[in-house]
Amino acid sequence: WSSDVCSSDLFGRTAHREGTSSSENYSNVCRLLLRQYATFENLTKNELGGTDIHAQNGSVDLVVADEAAAFALIHAFLSYLPTSTSVLPPSLSPPSPSSDHSQQELLSIIPRKRTQTYDVRRIISLVVDEGTWFEMGQTWGRSIVTGLARLAGRSVGVVSQDCREKGGTLDARSAEKVRRFIDLW
Repeated sequence: WSSDVCSSDLFGRTAHREGTSSSENYSNVCRLLLRQYATFENLTKNELGGTDIHAQNGSVDLVVADEAAAFALIHAFLSYLPTSTSVLPPSLSPPSPSSDHSQQELLSIIPRKRTQTYDVRRIISLVVDEGTWFEMGQTWGRSIVTGLARLAGRSVGVVSQDCREKGGTLDARSAEKVRRFIDLW
């Protein structure tokens, strides 16, 4: 790596050189170069800290493709929350009762053998009002499922263990996910 681009102290922090006229963010370039120097790997900025990395480590809960999708997601998320701390979340008119088909599926989804796994997300989507399940943090703390939904038109928070991931055990990331979710309410 070139000392003309950046410098590093003993703790690995980097800073750009004073007096440079380039608009490029030298701090990011320095991190890339230092990483390449230390690991002998040629990684891109996205591989070092892009959306995939942030979604897996819990820095972000949801990742979308573009700005329009982000605004749609924000709108959906806010529809579950109250407009202020002095009021309850908005309530919608209750949907029509679920069909017999979904009730039969709910009865058959959990296997009789306790050693077999099942899809807890499918159970949640069958229990809550149709089309209202809004999962948060699906890519991290995977043994716990958290999200917002509606029951009889009322906004609810949902926390469940996912037996398909680590048997649903509560590890540090899952506990942090639950704590952050509870802090929303």
